Formats: sequence, C-alpha cells, structure tokens
Amino acid sequence: MRVLTCFLVIVLSLSCAEPKADNKSVVSSNPYLIGTWSGEGKFLNIDFNKEIGVIPIQMEIKDNYEISGTIGDSELVNTSIAEVGYGFEIRGELSSKIKATSKITKDHLIILLVLPEDGREKVQMSTANFHLKSNYTFDFDMRVGGVNLMKN
Repeated sequence: MRVLTCFLVIVLSLSCAEPKADNKSVVSSNPYLIGTWSGEGKFLNIDFNKEIGVIPIQMEIKDNYEISGTIGDSELVNTSIAEVGYGFEIRGELSSKIKATSKITKDHLIILLVLPEDGREKVQMSTANFHLKSNYTFDFDMRVGGVNLMKN
C-alpha cells in the first residue's frame, strides 16, 4: 500500500508540473504564432455560461516575444507560452474579474491553443479551450470553456 501511495504521489506531482515557458525560444521557433488571435468564448457549464454570457477573448503574440491579451473585462498579465503535445499552452494572470458584475474570483487563465502538427505555418484558426482557475495546479472548481480563435 505504501509503494502504491508513493507511486501515486510521484505521478500526481509530475502531472502538475508547469511546462517550461521561454517565450523567446517558443515564438522564435514558431513564428506563425505571431499576430492577434481573437474570438468569443463560451463556458461549458450551462448555468455559469448564462451568468457570464459570451466572453470576448483576444491574445497578441508579438515579434519581440511579448504576449498580451484580454478576456472579457480583464487584461492578461505575467503571460507565458509553452509548446505542448497538442499545440501551445498560454498562461496569464487576470488583472481583474472577467466580468465586473460577476461574483467569480478566479484570477488565472490557461488557453490551450490546439494546432495540427502538419501545416501549422498556414493555420489561421485554432479550436481552443480555456480554463479559468484559482491557480495553475489543482482547482476542482475551475471553469472550462471553448473558443474558436481566428488569427487577424
């Protein structure tokens, strides 16, 4: 039993490790990411989606490797990008609530930019997911949504 517990703790720890994020190396090796990506997101939880409504999402990946963006009424700060198996993971902290009138206090956003392995340099749209969380590790009450991000 003790071995199983240790094994589970190790697996859990590894699964929660943040991907290494070096904006310069990720963006310079994937220059097709540079540009403004925008769309309107919807939360998967029906009641929460009714409360918040459709939420505008915009991200700008600049050629100087800076990443900025907004989700609803909030700006993304302390942003980073990491390459992962399905595409890219963009993380940022929120400067305020995503909707000023909302009671939700989640202040971390993860955008999962899903791109095909072949022909990425020509892609102009990503069917992305986003997670509104209290932190980057465990948040059993995170809010998950989907958005089609178009590159402008």
